[in-house]
Amino acid sequence: MNHTRILVVALLAVLATVSLATYGISPANAKHQALSDSAIILLSAQPLSSYTGNVPGYAATMPVPGGKLDLTSPAAVAYSSFLASQRNFAKMYLAKFAPEVTVTYEYSTVLNGLAVNLNGADIRELNHLPGVVTADYTFSVHTDMNRSPALIGAPTLWAADGGQANAGAGIKI
Repeated sequence: MNHTRILVVALLAVLATVSLATYGISPANAKHQALSDSAIILLSAQPLSSYTGNVPGYAATMPVPGGKLDLTSPAAVAYSSFLASQRNFAKMYLAKFAPEVTVTYEYSTVLNGLAVNLNGADIRELNHLPGVVTADYTFSVHTDMNRSPALIGAPTLWAADGGQANAGAGIKI
């Protein structure tokens, strides 16, 4: 039985490599082949939810363990303004050096960054912009296993929330 599994895994690996090569994608560069033109640019300053107070003049905003982030506190409002200025600097830099890139969303609470449409720009160039930690393609993830919700008890939780259609309603990530 184990011998059969090993053969199946080996066969699948060969087929996957051949399939990728058919489309001009080698396993070495498959990661850099974007299925979409969207990317996330992660900026260097800590996001609001995990900021520890390391920027002079800005108090820490990270909540104590078990606590909630207070978005209306003076420290959060001031640091949010600092993060907005960093994102504005990045947007000005993009407008000057990568004008084809368009910003579609800005993040500050859980991560500090920008969602962008590349519109043909080379994502590797974005990694060299000042204040950028990394830029990488976005992609959609689809469930591959239809049994996992039942394994973790999700249907019971969904039922308590009004069904799967309402699962996560009102949650901000």
